[in-house]
Amino acid sequence: MEARTTRGPATGTAPHTGALSDALPAAQLAVGVREPAPAAPSSSSPAAAPSSPSPAAAPSAAPSPAASAASSTAVVPPQTPITMIGTPAWVPVGASPSPASSGRGKGMSPGGLYENTINTMSASAATAVFADMRSTGATWVRLDYNYAGNTTRHGGATTQTITAARSAGLDVLVILGDGTAPMPESAGYKAAGGWMTSSVTQLAALGVHTFEIGNEVNLGANWGGTPDPAAYTALLETVYPMIHAADPKATVLMAGMAPYGKESPTRSAQGSNYHPFDFIDQMYEDGARSSFDALNLHPYVYPAMPATSDGGYNVLSVLPDLLAIMSSNGDSAKKIWITEAGMPTGTDGGYPAYTVAQQQQTITQLFQVAAKYPQLGPVFLYDWQDGGIDGDFGLYTSAHVKKPSYATFAGISY
Repeated sequence: MEARTTRGPATGTAPHTGALSDALPAAQLAVGVREPAPAAPSSSSPAAAPSSPSPAAAPSAAPSPAASAASSTAVVPPQTPITMIGTPAWVPVGASPSPASSGRGKGMSPGGLYENTINTMSASAATAVFADMRSTGATWVRLDYNYAGNTTRHGGATTQTITAARSAGLDVLVILGDGTAPMPESAGYKAAGGWMTSSVTQLAALGVHTFEIGNEVNLGANWGGTPDPAAYTALLETVYPMIHAADPKATVLMAGMAPYGKESPTRSAQGSNYHPFDFIDQMYEDGARSSFDALNLHPYVYPAMPATSDGGYNVLSVLPDLLAIMSSNGDSAKKIWITEAGMPTGTDGGYPAYTVAQQQQTITQLFQVAAKYPQLGPVFLYDWQDGGIDGDFGLYTSAHVKKPSYATFAGISY
């Protein structure tokens, strides 16, 4: 499924379940850093896309786990009702947003590591995993599928895995990626009548009609250099008609945009990363409007909570900025999907560790905030089961023991 790129340690950076990180060398994995950022424009001005870990006034490398753990404590807004790991915390668990409305739905982004595990299971075991996801009320699962340099084969989820998910009653969102190169993707991935066309045709036959193009392309580590909104727009302009020609029922999402800093007054890159809204604004400037069907955010907000305003790193607190960008480009009717969000409960992988109670509070507030915006579509939680090396965002421990957050997620109607 999604591949994870480590969003830096506790500086508020979050993980990502992208399509390709499991298959890529460490140098190509995304590392975001939440650091002090330039002042953001007021929310009354048109905003840009969702954000990735905040850039510093001058971007810098991700801090060490120890340093980030210290810094995450320092940047928690005073009003944020959370505590660091090891401290007793009272969290109101069980509160749910209003019942699901058209275009809503809960999803699970299990992460590339656990997806690889599912790929090695028997068909019956894989179906049981997906049936467990479905029993939480989830209606979606997000899986990887990538070119990997061969026109007849692919990387990511196997056909058996996808079939198991569908048989368990889940709709499948597939991340279409390259697997051979960083953005803006290889010629083989974009070849007319090639891998993209045949893959979408095969996936449509399996009942998969929803596609995400790349992952967190606003981060330099995922792009292979400073991200280029114009080049990403050109990629969408190439593959969007190919996908719709191969599957007239298709829904095409832009890549999930990672959190990074605060919006730039000039909508420009901040070091080697873009704030999500800035990247999306530039995509619109480059003519992307007709080449995607829905926007896509990854609102990792820790150490803050989803309902807490922190000036822009928490993109959920400045969603009106993104809505203004969409409106000014005649795109108010499109949905905004959230295909990754969550909170780490372990320090492995260089992440900060928070309590399971804080993870529960994050899950509850995430859906409460999303429910306030009719423009929000499905919301996917990251991830299903801890991997022991990836920050432990799961609803299960690595020993497959349910955390209390499992019940929290299952108790939410959206």
